[in-house]
Order: sequence, then C-alpha cells, then structure tokens
Amino acid sequence: MITRKLGLGLLTLSLLAGLSACTDKDDVCDSAAGEDCTDTDADADADADADSDTDADADADAVFEPYRIGFSFTTAYTDGAYGPFVASDGTEVRPYATVTLYEEAYFEAGDERYTCTYFAYFNEVAVDNMGLDDLWYGAEVELEDAGNTDCTNLNPDDWGATDPSGFLLDTRFAVGFGPLGPNTGPALEQAVIDAELDWSADFEPYAFSYYAAWTKDSSAAFADTETLYDYGYVYAFEMEDDLTLSVDADGNNVAVEAGLGSEMPNGLMDSRIWWIADLSAFE
Repeated sequence: MITRKLGLGLLTLSLLAGLSACTDKDDVCDSAAGEDCTDTDADADADADADSDTDADADADAVFEPYRIGFSFTTAYTDGAYGPFVASDGTEVRPYATVTLYEEAYFEAGDERYTCTYFAYFNEVAVDNMGLDDLWYGAEVELEDAGNTDCTNLNPDDWGATDPSGFLLDTRFAVGFGPLGPNTGPALEQAVIDAELDWSADFEPYAFSYYAAWTKDSSAAFADTETLYDYGYVYAFEMEDDLTLSVDADGNNVAVEAGLGSEMPNGLMDSRIWWIADLSAFE
C-alpha cells in the first residue's frame, strides 16, 4: 500500500485547538463539533457580467474524484473500552471517525478546496489487537453514518452514494493505540526537530500512535490485511468521573504523559492524521 505523509501542522496539546470554529481558509473546520463547513465564499463564484439571472456556477456540478484517503479516530477510553465523552457545552459525544478524502490536485496546490471530510460514529464490536504484540488496546469497530459531511458530489457508481457512506459503511474497521509506531514515530520526531520545536519536552512524553486496518472481507483477520498501519499520532487528555475533560487552573485541558508509558491511558484520545492511504487499498 502506498502512503503519503501530511505536514506537521499546529501541535498544541489542547483539544480546543481541534474544536475551534471556522475562521478562514487556513484553519481546520471541525464539522463533528457541529460547525457549518459549507462553502461560503460567494464572491468566488459571483456572476462576472450584468445578466446575473442566467449564469450558472461553473463548479456547482463538478464531481469530486478522491485520490487518497485519511482516517483519524476520536474516542474516550474508560473501564477497558471505547466510549463517549462530554463536551464543554454538556453534550455527550460518541466515538467518531474523521475520514478525509483528497483529490490529486491537493498534492500539487496544497489547497483545501481539493479535500472533503466525512464523519462517522463508531461502535466497538470486539477486542482485537490486530496481531500487534505491543498494542495497548485495539478493537474491531462498526461505522455508523453521523449525517455530517461536505463530501456531497462523489460518483455514486464508484462510491454507492454521492457521499462516502455507501462505500465506508460496508467496510470492517479496527482501531487501536500503542507506542509511537515505526512509520509515524521517526517521521514525526524528525518533523518536530526540523520545525525547531522541543521533541523531548513537548512531544515525546505525550505522543503515541493509533493503528487502523480495514477489509471488505467479512471473515478476514485484520492482521492479514495489507492495510494495517500506524497512521498517525495521538494525545490523551484527562477526564473527570462524569466524562467531562479536566482543566487546569488556566482552563486548559490536561494532557496525559502517556507517550513513554506501557499501557493504555484512560481519557480522551485525540488523534491526528499523519499518513494517508492509497485508495487501491480498498480494492
């Protein structure tokens, strides 16, 4: 399976950065938090001439053609299983997967217009370590459409719908967490050093990996698939007994020093995509 590394981005040790509201084109928009991530740049498609009653939006019916796909998973872990957490507004948030699709033009222009995002809740099906001896915890999970996506113009002949649901909900997934893996760990460390950030103080004590695998085969072992990979890195954040996030005296979320640990931490797993997969992995 061919993969490609994404950029380092902003690493803040704060879940709030990942759940911030949409501001401009350089910011990440989190529709899982209920934000409206639809295109609002009306000026970009404005009618160039006076007869505005007849000109159509030139890109309104363009088909989005995915080239690569990335996954991340957000879940609490308590009492030996994945489960919900409570957001700052008191809303219970179920475990969810963030699926990002990239058109080939994204890798030429680095333009977010060539990406779209699909959210799915996931439910734990059964414990499964995917054949990884040093995994802290892993489980097969079942995706469930969250009704939240800006991927709305895919080819239904290829995807089963105009969004990714028809394709993804018919796929078995497993996700697990463990020490920084051989693919993510060295690349992430080098990126942090290249960015002149402090790896040993700000990253190594906190960051660990998430692993994922998937298959269309109803009986295949995830360990036997070619999709099994450490796709990104994770921070864990402390939670109270009522599943709300802990905060310090300054109102910041409290990161768990799990990066150098040897067991799955309790808390909220906030994962970030680092490697993205070739869509041929689903063939």
